[in-house]
Amino acid sequence: MTVTVRRMHTQDTESVLRIDEKITGRPCEAQWETRIIDALARNPLGCLVAETEGRIVGFILADIRGWEFAIPKSGWIEIVGVDPEYHG
Repeated sequence: MTVTVRRMHTQDTESVLRIDEKITGRPCEAQWETRIIDALARNPLGCLVAETEGRIVGFILADIRGWEFAIPKSGWIEIVGVDPEYHG
């Protein structure tokens, strides 16, 4: 199986929400979609999806921060999700 990682686009939001629902077993809360779109606007380089055979099977939302804790800027992973069918 070949997996490709690419930048996330706003059109990928629905696929990301479906993966999260599969992981948690419950529908996403209303603010989840807005949170994804905000993350894409804030730091598009930190929002990635993994695809195989044209299907999104994973995602990551990350950011570059540091000022909150008086530390040098560094990468922060907010959430990672992998479709349970592709775990392992």
